[in-house]
Amino acid sequence: RVLRVGILLREPRARLEPGFQEALQSIIHRAENAGHNCFFAQKTQLDLQDRVDRVARHVRTVEADAWMVVDGQRRVLEWFVAQPRPVLALGGGCKGLEMAAVGPDVDAKFLDITRRLLDLGHRRIVILSPENTRMPVCSELFQKMLDEINRRGVQTSTFNLPDWEETPEGLRALLDSLFRVTPPTALIVTQPMWTHGVLSFASSRSIQIPGQLSLFAYGIEHLLPWHIPTISHM
Repeated sequence: RVLRVGILLREPRARLEPGFQEALQSIIHRAENAGHNCFFAQKTQLDLQDRVDRVARHVRTVEADAWMVVDGQRRVLEWFVAQPRPVLALGGGCKGLEMAAVGPDVDAKFLDITRRLLDLGHRRIVILSPENTRMPVCSELFQKMLDEINRRGVQTSTFNLPDWEETPEGLRALLDSLFRVTPPTALIVTQPMWTHGVLSFASSRSIQIPGQLSLFAYGIEHLLPWHIPTISHM
């Protein structure tokens, strides 16, 4: 039978990086070719503040036979798993859950990056991560990265995994603060759109990359052909 498939995004579609938008559209296209109807929920997980109770209330108001959850927090995905309707997780905290899921397996690579920076002598490494990976508790991946830094004799703090407002103004305020006294020597940027903000900040401060600051970025395939020298990336 024809299924109505609801799509619960983490953030507005306009903020999804191009590569992910293309992948999501491909999944939607295949579902519709199979005869099903896909639609986006009116609210995103950010609109619902990643709260399970609010997500549950919103989902229950939507007429859907199945769900796709994009970049869901683990506790949100656990709630979906406990529901009778089928659910597909696209990224997020799906690892180890008994559910249909697909996403990039990047944990080992991010640990390799952290070790490589430490091998190069970096001791002031800052990781720019999404709020749902730091609040209410640090995600397993980023905790492993912090543990690796600690294991090399560097005491970690909120300097290494800072809390910040995920807006262009919030990123600029964070970078202003980080570079005010004892600046980081390496930045690991885990969301593609933030790389533009970091490059803009570095340019305004005449900070040379990679001469004065090592920058590693994730998911920036669309930016690479236009940036010389090529940014270190996965």
